[in-house]
Amino acid sequence: MKTKHLCAALLTLLVAFPAAAYEKVGGIRVYKKHETPRRLTSHRAYPLRNGGDTWLFKGSTRRAQHKAFANYSKTHLPRYAGKKIDCADLALDNLLNFAKHKGLRVTFKVWKKGWKYVDSAQFRTFDQLKTFAKQYLGAHNVTDNAKLIRSIDRLTTPEAWKQKVQPGDLLMFSYNKPDRRDPTKPGRPTTVGHTAPVLEVKAGATLRSTRLSTMNGDIQLSTGEALAATVKDRRITDIHAVSGGKSLSNYPDLNGKLFKVLQKYNWNKPIGPTDMPQAQQGPLRWGLFK
Repeated sequence: MKTKHLCAALLTLLVAFPAAAYEKVGGIRVYKKHETPRRLTSHRAYPLRNGGDTWLFKGSTRRAQHKAFANYSKTHLPRYAGKKIDCADLALDNLLNFAKHKGLRVTFKVWKKGWKYVDSAQFRTFDQLKTFAKQYLGAHNVTDNAKLIRSIDRLTTPEAWKQKVQPGDLLMFSYNKPDRRDPTKPGRPTTVGHTAPVLEVKAGATLRSTRLSTMNGDIQLSTGEALAATVKDRRITDIHAVSGGKSLSNYPDLNGKLFKVLQKYNWNKPIGPTDMPQAQQGPLRWGLFK
């Protein structure tokens, strides 16, 4: 009799207080930072290896994995040359392939009424994770999920660049749109950036003779068609840190629609004091490793 009454009471509570509706992005649950579970069992089709579920909570492990990631990127990034791929997809693909290779859990920060986190351990397959990343994570999300290694004005010697910037680290370029009143003059920086993973720092005798080699994916903005990835060498002195803009997360990047949305946004919405600040855009490192 007591058990019957207890069950009835529990049923009443469940009706009165239904289970919380989880927030989702693209059908995948997202967490607030404090809600992200320290341990999350992965699906058997996409298993994590020993310690792969908790590595990102340990500073010493993150530093060790970054060293492994740099070595992995040095070997695998050159293989993208000639492959048709978007710039942000290239950076994400390299990171996700490394995580798959090592059996590591990764999380991505997205903006949905505040910062939320998507966890790779929730996906049933690696292909499902990659598809999600290509649809819901773009250049801005790469910036959202990366941290400044060191301000460029503090990287004052070739040795500092060689020591601090490693393969797999990122540059994020911002472009100046032409001024609408006078197209011969540059306007304000766009909120669309260009992501370029680092291949190598080629240190010279001076900063001016030092080159940074990067792997660059790209798309044709007018059509959304992916272009062949190429290697580019840049003089360190031609790279400048920029900031500002608003993070526009969760626009599905399907057939270039994201860029059409952002092109319209760039013309019509000025940068204001209430816009969410963007991190300085380069050189950056995936936040997972810092």
